[in-house]
Amino acid sequence: MSAYVLSQVLGIIAIVVIVISMIFTQKTKILLFLIIYNVLVIISYFLLEKYLESILVGIATLRSIIYYIFSKKGLKPNIYILLFFEFLIITVSIVIWQNWFDIFMLTSVIVTTYSSWQDNVAVIKISAMVTSVLFILFDVFSMAYVYIISEVLYGLTALISLIKTNNNKSKKEL
Repeated sequence: MSAYVLSQVLGIIAIVVIVISMIFTQKTKILLFLIIYNVLVIISYFLLEKYLESILVGIATLRSIIYYIFSKKGLKPNIYILLFFEFLIITVSIVIWQNWFDIFMLTSVIVTTYSSWQDNVAVIKISAMVTSVLFILFDVFSMAYVYIISEVLYGLTALISLIKTNNNKSKKEL
């Protein structure tokens, strides 16, 4: 099996994982599924020889693990942890920059780092919709076609979940 085909197969598995992540309403569960998704993406991007992206998603995975541990304990990481990851992501991007379209990946990882630092699940889901568009653009240029489908489904699932959550809150207020 070629590296390209294997990366696409991993992408199909990742689709299922990322869609499931947006169904949850608890930050801890969302982060757990994002970690699994990120591991699949790291391997896939590495197979596509997208090394900057593999490293950025590796940093995002480490970030998600740390955020997950804090969330599991009912704590929020302090601002210095957020700033550390944002600085690390930007620095690594500058050092390993490959193509002009890497800006989509960089922006997406920065936005996700900030939104997943928040305690508000609605912020995470809104961020998911925004970063989906950025990742779709990146994936078009990277020829990661299965991930385009993944990002469309991720964004739509986040939107549907956000609408359902808001409708449930509205009904409770009545």
